[in-house]
Formats: sequence, C-alpha cells, structure tokens
Amino acid sequence: MSKRESEQLNEICRLSPSSKIVGELTSESAVRIDGEFEGTIYTKDKVVIGENAHVKGVIVCTNLDLWGFVDGIIITKELTSFKSTADFKGEVNTAKISVGIGAKLNCACKTINEAEFKSLVSKTIKTEEKNEVKNKAQIKNK
Repeated sequence: MSKRESEQLNEICRLSPSSKIVGELTSESAVRIDGEFEGTIYTKDKVVIGENAHVKGVIVCTNLDLWGFVDGIIITKELTSFKSTADFKGEVNTAKISVGIGAKLNCACKTINEAEFKSLVSKTIKTEEKNEVKNKAQIKNK
C-alpha cells in the first residue's frame, strides 16, 4: 500500500458495527457507517452505509453507496447508488440514481441539479437548527 493510499484510508470517518450514535456528524472526508446512527450526516465527500447498518435521519453528501437500511432524507450532489441489499424508506434528492436488483425502495425520488442541491442543503440546515432550538426550549419549560 502506498503512502497516499494509507493516508486516504485514515481520512475516512468510520462508525463500527458495534457502535450507536445519536446526533450530528460533520466531516470533510468520506464517511462509512456500519453501526447505528440517528441524526444528520454532512460531508462534502462520499458516504457508504454498510450492509448491516441502520441509519435514521438526514444524509447530505456528494455520493452515496447504500448497502444497509436508511429511513429518512437523502440529498446527494452527484450519485445515489442503492446496492442489491439496500432497504430505504423516505425521500431521495439526487442528480443521478443507480438501483441494484433486489434493492427495497419505498420513497419519493427527485432528480436535482446543483442549484437545487444547494437550496435543499440550506433549507435542511435551517430546519435542523430550528428543531434544535425548539427542543431546547421544550426542555427548559419542563
């Protein structure tokens, strides 16, 4: 393995199969989820959802390879690839889509351009921030 390949491998943000995270994940590098994740994933790079992964929430990325289960909203700038073992419920907004034989999809799907991608990302971030403020206000009122 070359030094650059090793550096690229170490730049991937990974969630192992035995892990569960609730919250927001923001990364400049690629993300791979093999465990459980609930919340929002933002990256300017690629996201891979492994075969045994369970994700609930929003995924914003450049490219997505989905092998496992996702319930939520997907916003990809370039390509969303549903592999043969994918199980997806929700809404997908993407420039290009690929669906493998056997993938399970129960979703609304919209093809988008770069301007629509930017608009959706902006709206998603604002909605997430509003929900966070609302949740904090509810906690204070209790």
